[in-house]
Amino acid sequence: VVFAGSLHQAHRSRIPFLKKIADAFQDKFHIWTQSFGSLPSELRKNFRGAVFGIDYYYVLSKAKIVLNHHGSILPWAHNYRLFEATGVGSFLLTDNLPGIDELFEVGKEVETYDSIDECIDKIKYYLLNEEEREKIAKAGQIRTLRDHTYEKRVQKLFDLFLKYGILD
Repeated sequence: VVFAGSLHQAHRSRIPFLKKIADAFQDKFHIWTQSFGSLPSELRKNFRGAVFGIDYYYVLSKAKIVLNHHGSILPWAHNYRLFEATGVGSFLLTDNLPGIDELFEVGKEVETYDSIDECIDKIKYYLLNEEEREKIAKAGQIRTLRDHTYEKRVQKLFDLFLKYGILD
């Protein structure tokens, strides 16, 4: 079970989340972050290092479950990890924020949680149900590679610019 991400001030709500996951999964939970200085002492046993570039994608691709927690920045599903984890074929368990159902089919392409306790329950469930986990991960990868590439996103932005007269 992997969390790879920042722990800067805007992401401080991740700390209690990560603490509870670490308590539940001990050494089976791995934290990869460049924010080591922001990592509380009780989470340092789960720290595996800072990871960037191709190494970051390798870490995600080898995880059974990639956790996503958006933090307190914006109240809707929007970060890169949604597409990075699914794009490399990982099973993504993300917080259930508005807009996630516009990006992925929940329960078929990604899985969501509404609370830390629900997240823990789903981690336990999907660790035991490998075939179901792998089916969701594969469907998430297909969706990302079909609908969420940079090329598709740029085209969508371009269409919006044309629609609202930003470009002629």
